[in-house]
Amino acid sequence: MNGFLSAVRCSMMRSPAILNHPGESLQFQFHLLLLLKKPFSSIIASLPVEHPDPNPNPNPNPDPPDLPSQLFSILSRPNWRKHPSLKKLIPSISPSHVSSVFSLNLDPQTALSFFYWISQNKPGFIHNVQSHSSLLSILIHYRFLGAAEKIRISMIKSSHSPDDAAFVLDVLRRMNRDNGEFQFKLTLKSYNMLLMCLSKFLMIDEMKSVYFELLGDMISPNIYTLNTMVNGYCKLGNVVEGELYVSKILQAGLNPDTFTYTSLILGHCRSKDVDKAYRVFKLMPQKGCRRNEVSYTNLIHGLCEATRVDDALKLFSQMGEDFCYPTVRTYTVIICALCGLDRKEEALNQGRLKEVEDVMAKMNEEGILPDSLTYTLIIDAYGHLGLIHSAFDVLKRMFDAGCEPSHYTYIYLIKHLSNEKQVKENSNAVGLDFVSITASIDTADVWKMMEFENALELFEKMVEWGCVPNVNTYGKLIIGLCKIGRLEVAKRLFNHMQERGMSPTEDINNSLLNCCCVLEMYDEAIRLVDTMVELGHLPHLEFYRLLVCGLYDEGNKEKAESVFCKLLHCGYNNDEVAWKLLIDGLLKRGLINRCSELFKSYAQSCQSARGQMADTTGRISLWIIGTATVMLLMSPEIAGAGEELLVYQIQMIMKVEASIPLKKRFPNRCFDVGIAEQHTVTFAAGLATEGLKPFVLSTFHSYNVGITRSHQKLANEHEILITVEVGSTEAFGSHVSHYLSLTGSGWTDPSRSPEDQIEEARLSARHITATILSLLGRPKEALQFK
Repeated sequence: MNGFLSAVRCSMMRSPAILNHPGESLQFQFHLLLLLKKPFSSIIASLPVEHPDPNPNPNPNPDPPDLPSQLFSILSRPNWRKHPSLKKLIPSISPSHVSSVFSLNLDPQTALSFFYWISQNKPGFIHNVQSHSSLLSILIHYRFLGAAEKIRISMIKSSHSPDDAAFVLDVLRRMNRDNGEFQFKLTLKSYNMLLMCLSKFLMIDEMKSVYFELLGDMISPNIYTLNTMVNGYCKLGNVVEGELYVSKILQAGLNPDTFTYTSLILGHCRSKDVDKAYRVFKLMPQKGCRRNEVSYTNLIHGLCEATRVDDALKLFSQMGEDFCYPTVRTYTVIICALCGLDRKEEALNQGRLKEVEDVMAKMNEEGILPDSLTYTLIIDAYGHLGLIHSAFDVLKRMFDAGCEPSHYTYIYLIKHLSNEKQVKENSNAVGLDFVSITASIDTADVWKMMEFENALELFEKMVEWGCVPNVNTYGKLIIGLCKIGRLEVAKRLFNHMQERGMSPTEDINNSLLNCCCVLEMYDEAIRLVDTMVELGHLPHLEFYRLLVCGLYDEGNKEKAESVFCKLLHCGYNNDEVAWKLLIDGLLKRGLINRCSELFKSYAQSCQSARGQMADTTGRISLWIIGTATVMLLMSPEIAGAGEELLVYQIQMIMKVEASIPLKKRFPNRCFDVGIAEQHTVTFAAGLATEGLKPFVLSTFHSYNVGITRSHQKLANEHEILITVEVGSTEAFGSHVSHYLSLTGSGWTDPSRSPEDQIEEARLSARHITATILSLLGRPKEALQFK
């Protein structure tokens, strides 16, 4: 039995009591337990609203159907691909719209077909992790498990940021732990792909947790699993921990391979021990492991970082002896070293830019296309030497090759153009040279000093060299300016772009929106949101959160509610809105009453979804509710009752998310007793006998903000308060039955018998027997009892 319990010292408590909220019975609690199997949006839609609307909307006519509803109507038809309206909608369809459509009652075959169809028929369309997750829930619900496995792998691969990886991790964990209709156990391949994804974003703590979950699922790690763990730690230069997993490879009777040793080379280079890296490199042939391009590149990079450029060039020339051929990254590392970004004058004296051009020529001969970083390094090197014409010549080659410049490319060009202008203006200064001026200006300072005229000068020079500024050019500059709050310059560039007939991208608009919110220019932000919605662009929920919270901070309640209501019609997933705005936004700031008021609009939005289908299992609800409970404890409104936390126990899946705020605020007053509710209660009772007044609280009742009032009231009347929450698959039914049997009470449910309830909770004797047999590795016998 797992639960979320916390203890808070209260000011006045008398008699012990198990917390049953007024008007609630254990029968009602059991119904609430079953609700946890629904998504958070389904639960919240069924909750009573604390503040009824005194001014109902006088217009009974509903809003025109939004894009997801139109798509759903089209996709419900047999020949939806030939529907005349579908082609018109394609330009406006985003991954969030696809996710919203999948949240409706769409059949799995149509959902799967549309998932692939939109990717093929809208140029540049890429599904995000949310659209994958929504489709995955449909496929699992209808037991299309073969297709679901492919979508699961695709979802992991579609993670493009740490936030994406965290989202995927949470979804897969919940499906892996669910024992109902959304159960989808992780396979070894899925675990390996997930570990690789987490390693990519250096999420090492999460990797370690997933590794132990894999072991807990009685799955034996293979060489790919252990190599990924080695690589993850070595990326951070933690060779000691990496070598621990190398020992696990040997203990499992496996042999370290090329990937293992290459990771160790990387780890030693990252820990600034190039000599050890070189020893591992020399050891590989002796161990029967072929050195590959990555092995060479890692060591070459390490040598360059240690300023041993000549050794790196020697190793670079030896790659052919191992039948290895330089990759783009290998060439880029060499070019970076030759450019001598930290040795400008030495590079000029040795003429190494000639070697750089020779390397570029060799890349072209071998058919290897330089990437944006490669070109940018050369542009910056020419700029540092005052060779601006050569720098723009490289930019022209970059455009001709179809390689989009990055924001670094443009800011380096602006920096060097400004330096060239400064040199000309100070040409009579004694002892002034170009390199000294270049070194005096940091790249980060260029964004702070950049004016609209600097951008125009860049554009003029680009046109002169045949590089016409495009949306990407404007976008990189606008986004860079917005990041440091240079909104006025960014807006002038935005207007300049529109005057030349270019339409802003969603990223450009979102950057401007974020900047407006950060600068507390909320009216400007609202106008921008309206424009984005008209263009079919989705404002990021993080920026929406800043806008809504900012409006409340200003005391502009009406505008905040209006903005929130518009958000509900933009096609977002309801659970995302609940978490990012209501919980992580308002509740986290202690705006409990405001959060409660917006629940009404949120609940109405959830109820309006036609046959909404769960895109998450009950675990996401538990996670959201649990975190909400912790935030309530931390809020100023109940801070008086929570000044002295004394006992606290947290469910494993909330170990990181929910416990951190409490631990930070009360580091010496929190006790993690593990998964042991009995010990928690005993601990609380012992504290009470010594004159302390612990408060043991669960997440079960905390999703209704108004219930907090009951907690406070009861805290003044009872010595110990206990609420217990737990999933039905974790023996909650048996504990309730035991308690009622001791009190002589009965356990009844108007809709079904106790036996049926236990059967639904999968707590019957045959279910328990099947679980035990499965854990003992006897699956065939277990099937007889399922």
